[in-house]
Amino acid sequence: MLRLIPIFLIAGLAACTPQQSTLPDVQEPPTVVAINANEADGESDASEPTEEEVIVITTGLQEPDAADIIAVDDPWRLVERADKAPIDQAATFLLPAVSAFIDAEQYSLAQVQISRLINLPLDAIQQDNLALQVARLRIAQGEHAAAVNQLQQLRFSSSLTDTLRPDVLLFLADSQIALGRSADAASTLIDRDQWLNDEDRIANQIRIVELIGSLDPLSLSILQETTRNRLTEGWIVLSDVLRNTSDGQRNLELQRWRAIYREHPAKPNAIIDGFGGVSPQQFGQLALLLPLTSPFGQAAKAFHDGFMASHAQDPSLNRPAINLYDIGEDPFLTAFYYQAAVNEGAEFVVGPLGNKAVSSLLTSYTAELPSLMIGEIPPEQVKPNVYGISLSPEQEAQQVARRAYSDGHRQAIAFRVDSAWGQRVATAFAKEWQAIGGVLLENRSFPRDISDYSRIIQRLLGIDKSVARHRLIDAQAGSNLKFNPRRRNDVDFIFLAANAGQSRLIVPQLRFFQAHNLPLYATSYIYSGKPNPAVDADLDKVIFGDIDWMIRSDPAQSQSPAASETDSEGVQDDLQLANTDLESVPPFERSPYHHTSLDRLYALGFESYRLIPKLNVLRNDDWQQHLGKTMRISVGPDGNANRELVWATFDQGLPTPLFSGTVSRQEETSEEPSASSL
Repeated sequence: MLRLIPIFLIAGLAACTPQQSTLPDVQEPPTVVAINANEADGESDASEPTEEEVIVITTGLQEPDAADIIAVDDPWRLVERADKAPIDQAATFLLPAVSAFIDAEQYSLAQVQISRLINLPLDAIQQDNLALQVARLRIAQGEHAAAVNQLQQLRFSSSLTDTLRPDVLLFLADSQIALGRSADAASTLIDRDQWLNDEDRIANQIRIVELIGSLDPLSLSILQETTRNRLTEGWIVLSDVLRNTSDGQRNLELQRWRAIYREHPAKPNAIIDGFGGVSPQQFGQLALLLPLTSPFGQAAKAFHDGFMASHAQDPSLNRPAINLYDIGEDPFLTAFYYQAAVNEGAEFVVGPLGNKAVSSLLTSYTAELPSLMIGEIPPEQVKPNVYGISLSPEQEAQQVARRAYSDGHRQAIAFRVDSAWGQRVATAFAKEWQAIGGVLLENRSFPRDISDYSRIIQRLLGIDKSVARHRLIDAQAGSNLKFNPRRRNDVDFIFLAANAGQSRLIVPQLRFFQAHNLPLYATSYIYSGKPNPAVDADLDKVIFGDIDWMIRSDPAQSQSPAASETDSEGVQDDLQLANTDLESVPPFERSPYHHTSLDRLYALGFESYRLIPKLNVLRNDDWQQHLGKTMRISVGPDGNANRELVWATFDQGLPTPLFSGTVSRQEETSEEPSASSL
């Protein structure tokens, strides 16, 4: 169909474009009759001729003969007619000829006719059509960047017709995908949807769902941040519902989606018929292995409560049974409890919790059942039916590196607490930063138990060298010159690996020593989780990442920094975004760990339950995401779940999302929160 649109667009132009007419002087417009090309050759066809089969040339009131009917896949006939036509009518034949040559992959012949068209008189609509054909030729020759530039200009042409626009947007999306700009392509297809008829629209909508489902976390964030509208939000949520919910749950989720996005143009049922969705795995009995009576007891209980809350909200009629096993504090007994769960009929195991317990189990025991470990799966212990999920600070440091790089920075300093945790985080940041092409100028540590960091910061920023140079010049000149020390100027930003308490002391001192104009990036550990503008005001403009659950905040916080904590009652629903009608969705439940450091573990447990049916799908397609209520997750080929951070900054002491319409909560008083050891 794409090949045919330009033909009829142009065929109709001959009658409305000023030209040297060869028509007889008549009082009425000429009659146009569409005749099937086969009939003209003496072959009968009982079916009605279709516009797709012929291009009709009008020569007067009489019916056209066979010479006036040209099949659209016969470009040489079109070229021949162009040679005989008046100069102001030649484009009517050459433009469809170019399209036909490109369809037939005869690119050199298409180029010849394009060269002819450039020298012909063209009206605005014909110029748009020519631009489209030139872009198509560039796409065929692999020149996608040039094609995107041309199609973007054509996209906003004031003369572009509604007939031609869907083609322009389709080819633009194809080139954007070829250039790795999938988020832009998804936005383009969303725009294209409004210009299509019902039949073509369903195919386009299926492609939108598939493309959004294929986006990596960074591309998905780019799509959300660059569009920031309800239409795109609806497509993102719908894609997750269609691809990542079971048949039993999907209808309810679609009802909730429709309640929120009432005016959305998507047709979910038609998309399902053509797309088929995903069939997640279902399990009848789950085993939950947690160290409730151990030093990690509080963390284990928070995870358990989140897991069970998610189970309670599961609308499926066949919710799995859950057996809880308290595995205690000895990680070497984990295999014993795992075998007990197998013997008692478990079909899927969640746990144990903690890297030591996970490593012990995988070293001493071959996991018989598909299992979700609450910890990282080491590279040497990767197994096809074993998955890992954790609050890994290393994952966060890696994402900070990618975020800073995407923000245009190239030269970094890492400033970390002198501890095992700080070393792990800084090392993860450094490896990722250098792997993507960044330059790490320095990786310096600071003691954990001091309050005055001035001497360390002066060395970090090169202030001490500036002072030394001044003293040397004074000594050589024998005078006391006026002097303002300067920091080093080769730094783009500072990565700060510290907790909330340490950061509150360090950030003001960094800014005092002339780092006030240097961007500061950090992991989620810079935010205690409890909104406290009185003490966090010193952290203003620090950029950090956290999970959705922690960055979405009480409504009072999102209204103004001065809003009272006592006024905040309830949080937005998982599908409710910036401008949702609050009355259309039930309020989001507040967790029992609200405003504490354990709230992240509660969220981890909550999302772990929802992940179980999707783990196999996500692992086999690591571009796909689980857009959960508390966080976004993808699963790598090694089975480890990767949390996608939401980016925020402090504004008048309150955590504020950088681009989305949601705001936050949590807590952290110790330098190394318990979650970091999981």
